[in-house]
Amino acid sequence: MSDDPSATTPIPHGTVAADDPLGSEEMTATAPAALALAGEAVAENPAPEAVSDRDTVWSTIQEGVTEHEKSTYRALVGARSGGSGGVTARVRAGDPSGGAFWWMTAIEGSTIPQVNVDQMDWTQHYNFWKQDLRRVRVELGVKQLRVSPPWYKLNPAPGVYDWGWWDEYVDYAVGTLGFELMVDLAHFGTPLWMLEQFGDPDFAPRLAAYAGQFARRYKHAVRVYAPVNEPYITALFCGDLGCWPPYRRGQSNFPPMMTNVARGIVLASQAIRSEQPDAVFLFVDTTENSWSPDADLERTVEHRNLRRFLSFDLALGKIGEDHPLLSWLLRNNMREDDLRFFRDNPAPVDVLGLDYYPQSEAILRRKPGGGYKQKDMMHERRVHHLYGQPPQEREWPLGFYNVARAYQERYDLPIVLAETNWCGGQVEHRLQWMNYTLDECKRLRADGIPLVGYCWWGATDHMDWGLALRLHSGKIHPVGLWNLRRKNWILERVRCPGLWDRYHEAIHHTQAAVGPHPLRADALLAAPQAAAA
Repeated sequence: MSDDPSATTPIPHGTVAADDPLGSEEMTATAPAALALAGEAVAENPAPEAVSDRDTVWSTIQEGVTEHEKSTYRALVGARSGGSGGVTARVRAGDPSGGAFWWMTAIEGSTIPQVNVDQMDWTQHYNFWKQDLRRVRVELGVKQLRVSPPWYKLNPAPGVYDWGWWDEYVDYAVGTLGFELMVDLAHFGTPLWMLEQFGDPDFAPRLAAYAGQFARRYKHAVRVYAPVNEPYITALFCGDLGCWPPYRRGQSNFPPMMTNVARGIVLASQAIRSEQPDAVFLFVDTTENSWSPDADLERTVEHRNLRRFLSFDLALGKIGEDHPLLSWLLRNNMREDDLRFFRDNPAPVDVLGLDYYPQSEAILRRKPGGGYKQKDMMHERRVHHLYGQPPQEREWPLGFYNVARAYQERYDLPIVLAETNWCGGQVEHRLQWMNYTLDECKRLRADGIPLVGYCWWGATDHMDWGLALRLHSGKIHPVGLWNLRRKNWILERVRCPGLWDRYHEAIHHTQAAVGPHPLRADALLAAPQAAAA
């Protein structure tokens, strides 16, 4: 790694020279190529030295930065904490006011290399990663950042690890800017050499090997891990709907795919904890709710509203003989010894990450001739019901408050709103959704629910999520705090007016945005801390 964070750095994908509006860095043009499918063995690639002190490294990024940005940086970064600190201390560190709250955003990092999906490539984050990180940290003031290092690049062959670019990324993000990185190790894709992807018999041990090596190398800089992002969606899209590799279809493929993914979470968590006993585990998955006005779909609705918990129930070892889905799981290729494994080896989960979008709640209607169709809140034009209609006056949608309570009360763990955004429409629609979800978080905290974080996903717009990542058309998905604007073939970053300002206001006025710290969070957050001690 270079000692100078502003030095020209090789980038994994092609770039052009670009002016940095926040400083003096320049990017050098390189050939458009992915990292080679080879790398140095771990023993030949030693861990990086400890990151630099805040006051030492600040001088390396001063040039071209305004006095306001400098004062914001000094106020928010603080000295990088050392030692374990415990979960409570780390959560509290996320809010300048001293309350226990994680204000987050994310670098969208979905990768499915088998079909050339790489959001960090599509959005040109590989080209402009330093500028993106500096905007989030220095301009916006966010300290907790969800990131998804590209597994297929860092682990290009079995037992081979190429950490070079990620070393620089971590050193700059944590050492220079003072981020607390919250790392998704697998985000919808696996390395190219894993032939059956999430359905591969070796998926779980291979993920665990990668997780252990990652923790060994970066335990000085990373504490919060999500071994698999959205395991329910991963298993559904890969093993039921057939949208993503390995393209398995039908409900009989869903339980074994979910089993494989959940086993990966358990083994990866064990590998991380063996290297890093004070690691914090954030279990992130979609939250869902289904409803139907048709009485003959009642059993279907009930089944879907139980199945939504499956990733959590499996990984936490909660599927026993009295579980209402047990017979369905066994009929659909889940094995008794798998269930026994999860009961004997529950994953160490500290915080539940709940992802809630306008698409999270579905209404089911019977189709003429059989079957049913579903629509979400957005396509049903029901989102506005959440804004002005009291919950007791509507059957659907329930809204984030009620859906989140269902998950939190089932597992009795602290929760965060780990992903939310609004795609498309006018900026005012996105701003209205942000205000609504912040208000729902405030309601939860006021009622004593230990909600300890909020993440607007993501920092910039995304690409092609409207096509579920099945085709790269180059269509910008307008969700970010910074919008992407094409200028020639460069994607410029422009603050989303109103949305950026509202989030900036919220993170600097936590109690006004989401209310005071709920007392129940203290006891729940202290439990992992006591276990680590």
